[in-house]
Amino acid sequence: MRLCIRFGVSSSRNWSALWKPAIDTLGPVLGIQDPTKPFRPDDDRIVDLAMHRTIDDALVNDVEIEAWWSLSVAQTMAPHLVERL
Repeated sequence: MRLCIRFGVSSSRNWSALWKPAIDTLGPVLGIQDPTKPFRPDDDRIVDLAMHRTIDDALVNDVEIEAWWSLSVAQTMAPHLVERL
């Protein structure tokens, strides 16, 4: 699976701490082997990962997350998830 995540954060935010919780919420996309542990997705399915940061100081403490994924390299990556926390 190919996965691309964009984090929109303010310049004062440490965005490197956001990757793990962002991927852990993608169980419906990646699959979950144990339904009693919904935040332990099959992240070993990710074979191509890209993470990007967009700085927007108007966000202050908010975080914007956009994720794109595809099942194979041949597929075009399209936005499937837009979330503002």
